[in-house]
Amino acid sequence: MIPEESAVQKGYNITSLGRFAIAFIILCQIVCLVTIPWLIYSAVEQQNEITTLKVIIKELTLKVHDRQENGHLVKRRQTTATDNSLDTPHVSIIQGPPGPAGPPGRDGRDGLPGQPGENGTPGIPGTPGMNGNYVHDDSNEDDDVGNGNDDDGSSNIPHDNVNGTAGSVYVRWGRKDCPDSAELVYKGFIGGGHYTHSGSGANYQCLPETPVYDAPVSGDQSSVGRGLMYGAEYQIRDFPQWSSVHDHTPVCAVCRVRTRGSVLMVPARNDCPSDEWTREYYGYLMTERYEHRNSEFICVDRNPQTLPGTSTDLNGALLYHVEGRCGSMPCGPYQDFYELTCAVCTI
Repeated sequence: MIPEESAVQKGYNITSLGRFAIAFIILCQIVCLVTIPWLIYSAVEQQNEITTLKVIIKELTLKVHDRQENGHLVKRRQTTATDNSLDTPHVSIIQGPPGPAGPPGRDGRDGLPGQPGENGTPGIPGTPGMNGNYVHDDSNEDDDVGNGNDDDGSSNIPHDNVNGTAGSVYVRWGRKDCPDSAELVYKGFIGGGHYTHSGSGANYQCLPETPVYDAPVSGDQSSVGRGLMYGAEYQIRDFPQWSSVHDHTPVCAVCRVRTRGSVLMVPARNDCPSDEWTREYYGYLMTERYEHRNSEFICVDRNPQTLPGTSTDLNGALLYHVEGRCGSMPCGPYQDFYELTCAVCTI
């Protein structure tokens, strides 16, 4: 028979068990006090790392998107620690340096038309136009030398509008028409005194095609005293450019310029003194032969015309080209045996 435990032994056993339980509980509390804060700290650190990774991914996504959108860098709102979508009070983002400029964008659309501006100040009145009977025949403009049937772009038709005091008048020797800038007053042929006569006029005349007489005396009156007028002839056998008009009677035209009041014949040059002048025509200086009686120098157009049916060598007033002689004139600029040119200019 097993003897029963005494009451003292039973009380000792209970007390030991309680002490063990208390110690175990205290140990558990200590473990919890140490482990729980560490777990909480680890969780917070892990959450911070996840949040930081999200911010970095979002920044990279925005930069990639900005570079792909129309080739531009589009300004974006910078993500800060106060962003409502990312609650990261302990995270700060450092902005990097600006990137390189993107390529130029496409041109924008045209704007709407503006309102019409105010009227400007009136301009200077233009020169009057040609009269209604002006005719320009350019059918034979390519002819250089001929018998009067060619045209160089000028008018053959006289103009009615020749009244008034403004402008100037000149003779276009060697042509029966005027430049487009001038009005034809009348046309005719060149006449003058006989080359062997010491009297009569020394200057050449532009004789109209049809004369008007007033109470003429019939018969030859030269023996009792008259000046004599002869038709002129080109004496240019040795000038190849004009050989086809040798011994022909040269024509002429009287021209009027409405807007320029001065006329100048420039010898030895085929241009005008400056751009302020207008060149009406140009050609060669001509006069009587040096052995004949004195006459004037005239500027004959470079593209001469002649009176039809006048090729017979009848002489009369003669026209020769003019050569320069250096010595009395400066040599160098002026060359011996060179035909002198000329130009008729207005201003």
